[in-house]
Amino acid sequence: MSDCLSAAEAAEAAARLSASGEKSLYLQNELLDYACGIGTEAYSCGRMHIAAFPAAAAAGAEPDCQDWEEAASFLISLGKEALLGPEDTMRHLIPFFPSYSISERHLMTITFSGQGTDEWDARIRRLSTEEDLPALFSLYRRVPGMSEGFRKEDDDDNARTFMEKPAAALFIGGRAVSGAYISRAGHRNAMLSGVATEPGMRGRGYASAVVKAMIGIAFGECRMKRLSLWYTDSSAGRIYRELGFHDTGTWICLRRKDEIRQIH
Repeated sequence: MSDCLSAAEAAEAAARLSASGEKSLYLQNELLDYACGIGTEAYSCGRMHIAAFPAAAAAGAEPDCQDWEEAASFLISLGKEALLGPEDTMRHLIPFFPSYSISERHLMTITFSGQGTDEWDARIRRLSTEEDLPALFSLYRRVPGMSEGFRKEDDDDNARTFMEKPAAALFIGGRAVSGAYISRAGHRNAMLSGVATEPGMRGRGYASAVVKAMIGIAFGECRMKRLSLWYTDSSAGRIYRELGFHDTGTWICLRRKDEIRQIH
């Protein structure tokens, strides 16, 4: 590939990206520019590693098969358990990852147009102190698939981290039953994350109320201009559209299967 990193530079880039122990890689815009180290920014977001690319990098001719093979080889060398990228990019990579499962995620975005002035549901609380936040972590421990990152013994450490992540929860009987938070608040790639409702309390509009409050926080308190989120369930997509989000693309996630211990 022309203008690619040298072997030493590629090794240094791989080491930098793997230093945090993150298991996933999030690919934005053009994968090949990431493989070449051109105009990219890498940073961590929870358990996911993110590589952001300038939009201008998308210009140019369609890469050939050899280019994609080289890009795949670079990514495989990072040893990540999951890769997430736009459908148009990932479809070229799928043939090089036969030991990975394939799933779809959908990206939605809402842009500021006067939102955030409506009153919140009175049961929603903005979680703004380290003492507030464990209520949200306790909720996540009761939600299947979310408990791993929110062990009770990690509450203090998580609370300190979440002081930079605006969060809110809806309380019933003194217990948080629905909540969400914003990752990378104040950045171009701010994401509404962790939208969850306790099992047995769903179907009552709690998550919608929380998301509405989070939009208010994003565009009011945080003065954001854009907020994005992921969804996989079509019914959730309908709810987000009703709140003003619009679909911006389908993404493909390649995840290493459990029985695969290492990438050769």
